[in-house]
This record gives sequence, structure tokens and C-alpha cells, in this order.
Amino acid sequence: MKKLLLILLLALVTQWITAQSEAGPTWSAELNSAIQWQKVSSFGQLVVQTQGGLMGIDAKDGSIQWTNDAIQEGQLNSWHEIPGTPFLRLSTATNTVIVNLIDGKTLLNAYDEGIDNIQEEVFLPTFNMLAIGGESGGSFGFWLIDMNTPAIKWKKTDFESPVAGIASTKENSILIATPLRLFHFDLNTGDEKWQRY
Repeated sequence: MKKLLLILLLALVTQWITAQSEAGPTWSAELNSAIQWQKVSSFGQLVVQTQGGLMGIDAKDGSIQWTNDAIQEGQLNSWHEIPGTPFLRLSTATNTVIVNLIDGKTLLNAYDEGIDNIQEEVFLPTFNMLAIGGESGGSFGFWLIDMNTPAIKWKKTDFESPVAGIASTKENSILIATPLRLFHFDLNTGDEKWQRY
């Protein structure tokens, strides 16, 4: 009896596997450009770099959600999703961009803002702002992006050492730590309130 049940079970499993293999792909999408690479984001979206730009594809049905033609030759090894956000930092051959994975819009073009290298970024959800520490023209700097616009709210590009930590306070202030100093700025204006060694 057990042997008969085992044979029936094996027959059913074999039939199911055969049916699955004959079913074919769940969906397919026709793209206008050759695919250079593809990766699934932490939100489950398929992000594809083609020769024609960066694309967001719904992994469930293959529908194209957005295309950003401005992002050419994005480098997969630079892929960095900013924690707690739908934002992706991606480097190209000549630039670094931050893209909103929901609609594909470029939130930051580092080259246009004079940012040579992004080393630190922190999302400030209470204020819907993205704080960035990096390098600009041989100096270290800080940029605050208002994500509602999106645009640079203010920046400081004269730090003597790299930004090592960023935190906001309830009093509409921002603290920026470097290895040598701690700075306290007004979040809205960028005015320096104090600094400590």
C-alpha cells in the first residue's frame, strides 16, 4: 500500500514538473535597446540598464514603470540603495546620480552640483531631506537636498576633513561630525550656530 502511494505521489510530482516546464515564461518585455545589466531592488522592482537608459520594470507583470534616458552606462558595481528610502545612488563613467526608484526621476546629479565624490548620505524623514557628505574640488563638503523639490537647499564646501556623521535635531538643526570638529547648523538656512573641537 505504501509503495502504491509513493508511486502515485511520484507520478503527480512528475506531471506537475512537466506542466510547469511547458508553461513557458510568466511574462516577457520588448525593450528598444540592448540590456547591459539588471538587478532587483529591495522593493522587488526589476531595474535594467540598457544602452538607451535606466528602466524600472514591474517584476510581477513585466510592465515598464519608468525610463530615465539621461542615465547612460550605469555601473552595477556602484549600486547603493539608501537605507529607509526608495532612492538609488548609481555611478556612471563620468558622474554619480541619485534616482527615485518609484518614478525614475533624477534627484541629484553630482556633476552639476560640483560633487566629485559622495562618501556619506543620510535621509532625514522628519524634514524629507537628504544630507550628503562628500568631496568637491579637493575640499570636503556637505549638501542638503530638499526632496520635495528636489533641489539643493544649502551647502558647505570648506570642511578641512571628511564628513563622518550626520544627524538632525528636533529644533530644526543639523549636526555634522568630522574627525576634527562637530558643527551645528540651522537646518533651514545653513547658518552655523556653533562648532566644537
